[in-house]
Amino acid sequence: MIKKNITLLLIALSLASCSSTKKTNDIVAVEQPAKKEAPVSADNEAVLVLSVPVAEIATSETGPQVVYFSTNSAVLDKEAAATLEKKVLPEAQNVKTKKVVIEAHCDERGSKAYNKKLSVKRANAVKEYLVKNGVKEVKIKTVGYGKSKPVALGHDETSWAKNRRAVTISVKK
Repeated sequence: MIKKNITLLLIALSLASCSSTKKTNDIVAVEQPAKKEAPVSADNEAVLVLSVPVAEIATSETGPQVVYFSTNSAVLDKEAAATLEKKVLPEAQNVKTKKVVIEAHCDERGSKAYNKKLSVKRANAVKEYLVKNGVKEVKIKTVGYGKSKPVALGHDETSWAKNRRAVTISVKK
């Protein structure tokens, strides 16, 4: 399952790097299709589209790391903190890491404005954890996407849980 997800991620990132891009504050934002729905993989899950170019993601030793949140929460639970501690912190603290990008998301429930604010709070919660544990704040870029980039397209708790996430990408020099 993990190999399948990694393969899908790499395919999506490769495809995304071929699309037109717009540079904004050192983060390349992939322009989305005109449709409201996210691109879909064979198993009816949305394709993960990140704002970091594939070439930069390839410099990461661990690749994108995902932590999940409870409904209406921006609080890191023990599992999220453990993921950040074991997988994100070592690479983020590395002197060869030039930036750490945190992209946070929400599920489809709630208004667009509420979810945008909540996703920003989630990104900032991850950022605060990293800074508190020795990562230089100037290296960290955050973005909150609200509910605009789901990875699971269902309308049930399983799908919503997958969409309540923050993805952290460490980019080397």
